[in-house]
Amino acid sequence: MNKHIVEAYVFQSDIKQTVYYTQGTDALPILFLFKDYDIPAGSSIGVFVEKPSKKGVQSTAATLDAAENSVLVEMDKQMTAEVGTAYMQLRLTKDGKELFTFVQPICVERSATPIVSENGMPFIDESLAKMKEATEDTKAAAEDAREVTADMLQKAENGEFSASIKIGEVTTGGPGSVAAVRNSGTEKDVILNFDIPTGPQGPSGIMAATSGMFSVYLDLATGELYAEYPEDGAPPPIIYDANTGNLYYITG
Repeated sequence: MNKHIVEAYVFQSDIKQTVYYTQGTDALPILFLFKDYDIPAGSSIGVFVEKPSKKGVQSTAATLDAAENSVLVEMDKQMTAEVGTAYMQLRLTKDGKELFTFVQPICVERSATPIVSENGMPFIDESLAKMKEATEDTKAAAEDAREVTADMLQKAENGEFSASIKIGEVTTGGPGSVAAVRNSGTEKDVILNFDIPTGPQGPSGIMAATSGMFSVYLDLATGELYAEYPEDGAPPPIIYDANTGNLYYITG
């Protein structure tokens, strides 16, 4: 493949060879071989050409080969559209940081077929297109939001939303029953009734005495033992043996 081969020196700006093109040439790429700089792996390359009239064009076809320490730039008709000296700028970056900028002069000679020079920068055109698309999407979203807001306001005026929510009856169900909530009002004016089940009966230290029943408990503060029984009943037949410290219940 025919190409211009340029030996590029990053740290010696005085060593530069001029590349010559005829106006409108786009089939002859430039291969830059860097002689005093090792291109790090993972680097990115950007190429911009400033024409004699100061119009610019961004290259979208540049290939960086870190292993070969080279950059291959495919030419575009707009890069050589104007007669005179154009300047090709190579910008090498990595991890968001600029490693170096290399400027290559290009001498463009007149062609019998003139080229209309344009200020073409594809990445800017692409960004502008995306911005326009985003703007249109934003306008559409705003219009949708306005329609939804108007619909909600109309429904509110029609009374389609609940005007009030009140708590009605709260009923205690038995242990194991199912909790439930019922609306005894309307869709507009809600009245909520709750069924709340009773929790399971837990163990009790003192049972309420009924006829024929009694309970015994110890007062931890005084160390005294008490028997609790119904007012109309007889005290339980309990005997304390002081010699053994045992408490006996007489059954017969």
